[in-house]
Amino acid sequence: MQTLKVSAPAKLNLSFDITGTRPDGYHDVESLFQAVDLQDELEFSICESEQFFFNIHCDNPYLKQAMPLDDKNLIGLACKYFLKKLDTKKQYAINVHLEKQIPIGAGLAGGSSNAAATLIALNHFFSEPFSLFDLKTMAAEIGSDVAFCLEGGCALGKGRGEILSPVKNSLSLTFCLVKPRALSVSTPWAFAAFDRSKLQIKKPDLANSIKAVTSGDLSLAFQSFGNVFEPVLFEAHPELKELKQTLLDQGAWFCQMTGSGPTLFAVTANREKAQEIRRHLLKDDELGFSYWTKEIMHEALPPLDIHIATSIDYGARVIA
Repeated sequence: MQTLKVSAPAKLNLSFDITGTRPDGYHDVESLFQAVDLQDELEFSICESEQFFFNIHCDNPYLKQAMPLDDKNLIGLACKYFLKKLDTKKQYAINVHLEKQIPIGAGLAGGSSNAAATLIALNHFFSEPFSLFDLKTMAAEIGSDVAFCLEGGCALGKGRGEILSPVKNSLSLTFCLVKPRALSVSTPWAFAAFDRSKLQIKKPDLANSIKAVTSGDLSLAFQSFGNVFEPVLFEAHPELKELKQTLLDQGAWFCQMTGSGPTLFAVTANREKAQEIRRHLLKDDELGFSYWTKEIMHEALPPLDIHIATSIDYGARVIA
């Protein structure tokens, strides 16, 4: 049995626009993706077997209730898709130990990143039978964000998000990522809500977003970034709009929702400022607990899931 460990970084949408609908039922989008160092770790144990077997083990009891741990998970789907493309006559038992840090249903591409990490792990295990181009082709069949999660860094995504053009990011950004723990948003719901919305929605300036990050112009970046989902989600969940204002009031340079939400990313001057904001939101307890809340009584968890992250120039990769 061979064991290997891979990391699966989260992604942010610095800009996100919906440009049309497609005959296949999806939407055409344009997005400026950025990978961050908030990441899951997956340890794969793989051996030959009489028949295909797949299982995910996760120590976190709350995640066990929130996601499938069989081959319906994107990790399992990526395994089956990879082995089908490999066209091997052998069968394999694949056990995955998942250390989950990226919140579920947060707009951070946690599932897509796990799928990308799976493709990287299996390609490594089978001695690199597929090129990066081949893996990206597989990724596009598994999910819209999976191809980006393979390479990470910063990139312009078009189509469903799978048509990628690398962007050199000269900005080193620190983020305070904040998600209300009890709120998760389905991507199909968000697209349907956008289609129904009568709101006047300001479009992000994608050309200037790219110009800003390549030139290192923070002021232009903050003027140009945007997410067309944000006003739609704020209308449905006013508490998100209030949370954004709180983050700005606490000294964030800029704040925006990522993807289909509901996670907000606040850009801060440094990690110390991000930690200061985190402590304020969690009522100043250094351990990250806010003891007076009902959530603490029921789950021993704070009502806000908060992570400090920085921009990175890589995607899923083998780490051991």
